[in-house]
Amino acid sequence: MFRKWVLVILATGSSEAGAQTMLLSERFDDGAPGWTFDSSVPPVQWAADATPSLILQWGDAPFVSAPHSLNYNNGTDYGLSGANSGTATSPLLPLAGWAGVVVSFWCAYDTDGFYDSRSLEISKDEFATTVQELRVSWDPRGGQCETTGRWHQHKVFLEPSWGAVRLRFRFGVSDDRFRARAGWFIDDVEVIGYPFSEMPPAPTDLAQSTSPGGPAEPAGFVTERSQLYFRAFVSSGTGRSARILLEGERNDAPFDGLYVRSGNFTEGPGVSEAQDNYWFSGSYHWRCRAQDDRGLLSEWKEFDPAAGPDYTVQVDRPLPLSYEDEEEELSSECYEFPCFGIFPCPCVAGTLRGGGIGWAIPLIVTLGIISGRARVFLRRTQRGG
Repeated sequence: MFRKWVLVILATGSSEAGAQTMLLSERFDDGAPGWTFDSSVPPVQWAADATPSLILQWGDAPFVSAPHSLNYNNGTDYGLSGANSGTATSPLLPLAGWAGVVVSFWCAYDTDGFYDSRSLEISKDEFATTVQELRVSWDPRGGQCETTGRWHQHKVFLEPSWGAVRLRFRFGVSDDRFRARAGWFIDDVEVIGYPFSEMPPAPTDLAQSTSPGGPAEPAGFVTERSQLYFRAFVSSGTGRSARILLEGERNDAPFDGLYVRSGNFTEGPGVSEAQDNYWFSGSYHWRCRAQDDRGLLSEWKEFDPAAGPDYTVQVDRPLPLSYEDEEEELSSECYEFPCFGIFPCPCVAGTLRGGGIGWAIPLIVTLGIISGRARVFLRRTQRGG
């Protein structure tokens, strides 16, 4: 079911040409020419090979297109003790001259979801800084990971204004738990430049409501509901499926494009809807853009560019203007779930968007055995200081 051909192309192009152009196609069949690798603890490292022979005992083969993939392990697993990490960095990719550029890659993994991280980093200055970083496991901008041990595809939009960039896949391990796993696998990396004629138009008919497909609420409305819905009419411009990517911020904060929610894909032109949840009271504004099934993005469209808030949420826990970093048990918001017989249960640090979309809250989940169940705690910090 997967492509078996091998093609490696590096090209520059022009959006005036009227046709999409392959800028990079790498199957890793003959190694990884032009790529560089780094590892903190060899022989656990990135390599272009076919080991181990299965990602899981019941999983897929270690490649999409035979005979190799790019993978992080020692040929069997990444089971050394202590923290370790490794990076795989692509050749330089010229983006200028295109209306849009999309990198796609196939991904499979057998890793610990609590302590191990899978990231894609993009830089235009040899990683002195990054213009974009995505946690591949959950970031809607690139598509979320699927079931462990199964191949699936991610697509990430690259801004041509960045000029020329490198991609860097980073796998990191921060603990000693659950290390006898096959690792992270990447295959069939493609970078395609698209002309203006292929770009989706900005969304139209933006609306906000308190229920799925519900009556549209005007700008400035106030609600006590903790879940809201945002929709718009989207089109790829070429008859393809499309969806909205939603971004919201506190009304006094600028948009930054970093935290988004994704809506449903439409079958051709149609209405796509995304939802967001709110932990704290506050006033917000929002915008969205269209994304087609190739990963191409439209320009952003604001719901109401006026200075006032688009909506105000009033929930039970008011959002403080400032507070000290503190840890507390949220007795009224403490979730419980089975520990599946694992003892001791691990702790995990992640990120939850507090207030739904305006605040970032490092989520400290302490899975202690309390009457056979796990308890969840929150560490609250103010975003931006």
